[in-house]
Amino acid sequence: GSWPASTQGSGFYGVNYRYNSQGTGADKAIWRFTVVDGGQYELFATWAPGGNRASNAAYQVMHKNGTTPVIVNQNISNGSWNSLGQFEFDSGVHTVILTDLADGRVIADAVKLEPIIVMPNQPPVWGSIPSAAANVGEGFSLNMSEYVSDPDSSVLIYKKISGPAWISISTYGLLSGIPSPGDAGVSEVIIEADDLAGGKSQGTVSINVNQPNPVVLDVRIFDRSSQIEKTERMLTFNPL
Repeated sequence: GSWPASTQGSGFYGVNYRYNSQGTGADKAIWRFTVVDGGQYELFATWAPGGNRASNAAYQVMHKNGTTPVIVNQNISNGSWNSLGQFEFDSGVHTVILTDLADGRVIADAVKLEPIIVMPNQPPVWGSIPSAAANVGEGFSLNMSEYVSDPDSSVLIYKKISGPAWISISTYGLLSGIPSPGDAGVSEVIIEADDLAGGKSQGTVSINVNQPNPVVLDVRIFDRSSQIEKTERMLTFNPL
């Protein structure tokens, strides 16, 4: 069908635009363009807005995954390029169609594609983890999520890679456990943070497990053979 050129109004691209009156959908404006590098793109269109324009101008976008209808209100415009949405295009020739099936004058001006830059996923980043202290027979806990961040703001999950059997870690990063006397000394625990998008990294914390404090007892002993009473100092430990 006929799509006459016009320069009335503003907001259009270049020296003019095409238009058509309200119709049955038989008249179509067609844009064909070649995509060199396949991928994700955002599609934009321009038109000269006005009171007699269609409030339901119907574009059809043909892309890798099929055809998507996009309805726009051409009474209004943001003054430049209006987004029709984001689509995936293969390399090759693609088509956008605008028909006259609408409730007012339909404006066919320009369309353009802009590639969507997808940043690669970044792994979690561990900060400085201070040494921790635990006591034999006492509960210990340390929130490892306080020492790691994710550049992509992803939710992280955690697991223990290595370390003593007495300590475990929750999915959300809480180290906890109760050391026994055989665990006294310095242990290193390696924790992995996973962003569930392919990014993983490990952090290490040193835990110094202390023996319980001894209890000092002064014991009075009476030697019957010598008839001498003496005092001896003994060290004992709290039962675990």
